Amino acid sequence: MLASFDSNVLIYAHLEPESIKGLAAVELLDRAGLAGAVIPAQVLGEFLWVVRRRRPDCYIDALELVETIPSTMLVPSSTGDRMAKAARLTERHKIQFWDALICICAAVAGATHLLSEDMQNGAVLEGLRVINPFDPTNRPVLERLLPPLA
Repeated sequence: MLASFDSNVLIYAHLEPESIKGLAAVELLDRAGLAGAVIPAQVLGEFLWVVRRRRPDCYIDALELVETIPSTMLVPSSTGDRMAKAARLTERHKIQFWDALICICAAVAGATHLLSEDMQNGAVLEGLRVINPFDPTNRPVLERLLPPLA
């Protein structure tokens, strides 16, 4: 089992690290670094866009974070072929294109689960199960996906 992340996890961790969701997101990302998780390039782009729009004063820190992620996690790119597959997924499941692209890139990289608050909890897209990492009922799955911190 391999976890992948949506941008909302990075956003909570970076912009609201003291909130309940922010604390959970920070822990998940720390654990993900140990597990070699997946963060599609599209997620990193969305994260930087949100930080620049909402908190431009935090943008340089966010950019530095994005630059370090490839050293601990797999960052699959958004290729033309993957965009075409995402467009087909969008039509089949009636989801947003950019969400579909995240799913395709994560699945191609071998992820089995996508941690996202924005997509439907429990949905299976391209063999990737979406789970809301902030829903306490998903805690057992998170424990299996990501090793505990020492």
